[in-house]
Amino acid sequence: NKGEHELVLIKFGDWNDSLTAIGKEGRGESIWLSMAYAEALKQMIDLFTYQKDSRAESYQARYNNIKQAINNSAWDGDWYVRCFDDNGRAIGSNQSNEGKIFLNAQSWAMIAGIADEKRTQQLIDSSNKMLKTDIGYLLLAPTFTAPDPNIGRISCMEPGICENGTVYSHVNVWMIMGLLRAGRVDEAYEAFKSNAPGYYSGKDNDPKQNMPPYIYAICCFGPDHKNNPLQMEFTWITGSVAWYYNVLSKEMIGVQPDYKGIALNPKLPSKWNKVRAKRMFRGKHFDITIERNNIVSKSTVMLNGRICESNFIEYQNCLSKNIVTVNIPNS
Repeated sequence: NKGEHELVLIKFGDWNDSLTAIGKEGRGESIWLSMAYAEALKQMIDLFTYQKDSRAESYQARYNNIKQAINNSAWDGDWYVRCFDDNGRAIGSNQSNEGKIFLNAQSWAMIAGIADEKRTQQLIDSSNKMLKTDIGYLLLAPTFTAPDPNIGRISCMEPGICENGTVYSHVNVWMIMGLLRAGRVDEAYEAFKSNAPGYYSGKDNDPKQNMPPYIYAICCFGPDHKNNPLQMEFTWITGSVAWYYNVLSKEMIGVQPDYKGIALNPKLPSKWNKVRAKRMFRGKHFDITIERNNIVSKSTVMLNGRICESNFIEYQNCLSKNIVTVNIPNS
């Protein structure tokens, strides 16, 4: 199921179901889907390693191959392209007149560990320059204004609606996740605040003043929308809420359930000094406090008053109710 560039075929579509004509003849390739495949391989490698399954080695080879294929064929100089159509034309490229850059190919390059440090900086700079708004990142830019039979439905949409240049919740939470995995914690926090309802900039013209502070929408109309730029579109029905919950709890607060226990890898914004979380895993209760400390030089974990050897707590060492304290350096 790979094409000319050794990337995953898009066939009938990927997450962006408005890219309806990219692979209508069966040859189109998706860079985003290739990156998602790479992330899935990483998770399977973790599972096979835990099970002492020999398939871990072959899956690692698959990951290395798809990572190399993406970097060899999909890097456009300052960002990753989004896909190749049936004719091998790059979509989401600097050579494109419309839809030059798509955020998903940038965020997932960080999520899946595809981009090195230099390319990570370049793609973040490009995303900030071309996609960032006061209420989050655009899905793509510039918007499509003319139908393209080799791209499909997205090119026929009115500018600034649905997938055509809106501030889309899913793509924003994935950018936050990518920034956290790249170690750009404060940038991730600022991206979260800009997109999340209820965080106001204080500016008189803040569009969030017209949005309920307790509702996530699928997206907000893009700045190119002819009537209501940056107004919420399709409220209450977005699956991004589950992503926000998982990204904030597992990637930022860093409470990560694993096969044998819990890993604690907090990435707190510099403005946060203390976090408390109550969770239940495998029928056991955990009251977890993460706090900055001037004394420690590296993170330390305590379980029920005893210092742990690492940041990993095994379930077999836990009681039915547990007090966990994580001290992190104050730098």
